[in-house]
Amino acid sequence: MSQSKTPAELLQHALNCHGAGNLREAALTYQRVLDHDPDQIDALHYLGVIGLQTGRFDIAVEHIGKAVALRPGNVDALINLGNAHQGLDQLDQAIQIFKQALDLQSNSAVALANIGNALTHQGRRVDAIQYLERALTINPSLTEARRNLADALLEEGSVDEALLQIKEAAGADPDSISIKASLASILAARGEHETAIAIYESVLAVQADFPPVLCNLAIIYHEVGRTREAIEVLEKVTRLDPDYAEGQYQLGVVLRNEGDKRRAEVAFRSAISSDPYCTKAWRDIASLDACSMDSEILRNLDDVRKLPDLTPEQQVHLDFAAGKCYEDIGEFDDAAQYISTANQLHRKSFKYDVEDDLMVFANIKRSFSRESFPEWQDAGVSDDTAIFVIGMPRSGTSLVEQILASHSKVHGGGELRYLGEAIRSRIDLRAGIDCTQSLATVSSADIEQVAKHYLSNLRALDSDASHVTDKLPNNFLHIGLIKAAMPNARIVHCQRDSRDTCWSIYKNYFTGRGHYYAYEQAELAAYYSAYEDLMAHWQYVFPDEIVEVRYEELVQDQERVTRALLDACQLPFEASCLDFHKTARSVRTNSANQVRRPVYNRSVGSWKNVAASIEPLLSGLHQSKTSVTADFDPDR
Repeated sequence: MSQSKTPAELLQHALNCHGAGNLREAALTYQRVLDHDPDQIDALHYLGVIGLQTGRFDIAVEHIGKAVALRPGNVDALINLGNAHQGLDQLDQAIQIFKQALDLQSNSAVALANIGNALTHQGRRVDAIQYLERALTINPSLTEARRNLADALLEEGSVDEALLQIKEAAGADPDSISIKASLASILAARGEHETAIAIYESVLAVQADFPPVLCNLAIIYHEVGRTREAIEVLEKVTRLDPDYAEGQYQLGVVLRNEGDKRRAEVAFRSAISSDPYCTKAWRDIASLDACSMDSEILRNLDDVRKLPDLTPEQQVHLDFAAGKCYEDIGEFDDAAQYISTANQLHRKSFKYDVEDDLMVFANIKRSFSRESFPEWQDAGVSDDTAIFVIGMPRSGTSLVEQILASHSKVHGGGELRYLGEAIRSRIDLRAGIDCTQSLATVSSADIEQVAKHYLSNLRALDSDASHVTDKLPNNFLHIGLIKAAMPNARIVHCQRDSRDTCWSIYKNYFTGRGHYYAYEQAELAAYYSAYEDLMAHWQYVFPDEIVEVRYEELVQDQERVTRALLDACQLPFEASCLDFHKTARSVRTNSANQVRRPVYNRSVGSWKNVAASIEPLLSGLHQSKTSVTADFDPDR
């Protein structure tokens, strides 16, 4: 281009090149404009935009920031400046700048959507959802905002709403890889694993070496028991991008669940090395072994806290890790303080009302009385493959399943999502758990198909085993349907002192969805008490058909309780069940490390160490127990 061009002509040429996608020529020409006039606002702004487009976020902040300083009322420049800060993970600054743009243009759907996106990255999903919904009200065609809304709804627990949003986004942009990935994640959360796998594999057929999709596919492989494939895929991810922290982290999770603590810790530390903000890896490292007084983990946690711009979610992981370490070394006041802070912070990230769950419990009790079953008599299948291990989390379900899985006739399935998927195939599940609104239209054929659907998935795990365990704890909600569909299935109910159970729940972070009651003491007490009430109802409806195992009795007299458990499941005694900790299998729960040790009883009565700090929980449990004892009516 001729050197005689005026600055205005140079700017127009730069804009033309930029619009045509010739970023190199555009950047050179914008710079020539700035050589003539360092304060040319459009050249500054759009040179910064090229920085955004090429991942040079520091350059974008420099140039767009100067343009905004010269013309503070430029909404587009403010939005781009916010995007640049977000690219640098400076989320607080980004949100502040997006809000400045919103102050200037209150109906800016883009500014609203960008605030929602930044809040999502901070783990502030409740606030994020509000902004994203406002953005889509103004401009329903923002498909990326709709995808972000679907992702936020998924993380917040509204799986069905998330599915509606992502389907609408997919209808508007059916070829979007990010939308397909979100759809697959939502379907997996609903238990539709095979469909989710097919979607991920279709994406990889187009873009074979895409680490985030490979990583998500590996997570589902692991969830459905295809552990070898999960490890192979995650090892491929780490080869493709050694600095991809999420790939290293997920590899660590799988290796830990397989019992390989040494390699798991290496993977977790690699994730931290790649991204110091991957604080969930510190939480997992702390869980691998008991911390000591001179633990380097605690020293490292103090250093990580000094990182700038830690999000609330990242802080949550650090506080749970610190709580674990301080409890290990007997500093119980410090442990309780960190755990309380972690719970309070995490509880702010999602919308939840325990009364909704209590209503579900009440609906189930009303709908499944002794009188409600004759119409389904002989509707199910007489198959005894399934052994359901139920109870609240941290009540000993993993230990009991490990004992059963150590038997030669039993395959340990883990926390399976198959039952919900089977029920949903024939019966509408409100909020994913409440079938009671649909029972009036359920036929014997529906019940039979639920059983066949479930058992088909169960047998696929191990066609040679006589029995397969399913230890998804909250299957206690579906005992009525289980007994109707599979009357010969065994149901083993694990119980533990309510105070120890709830303290153990409260001090743990649950990576799965559906434990929203766990992070506030009064809500936890209310939920636990409703669970106890419902289990008393099931025992009344199905007398002598639910096997009870007390954790305290099991750790006190392992052989006697183990023999009684096996006898109740009509299994001959095998000594391997006493050496359960030697059984090699994947354990995908917070108890993955504990079940690989011999029985111990040091956690019995552990709530006493922190009694003063969990008074609201203890008070709630006491009040609810008194109320249930006085007022219990199984058929109410």
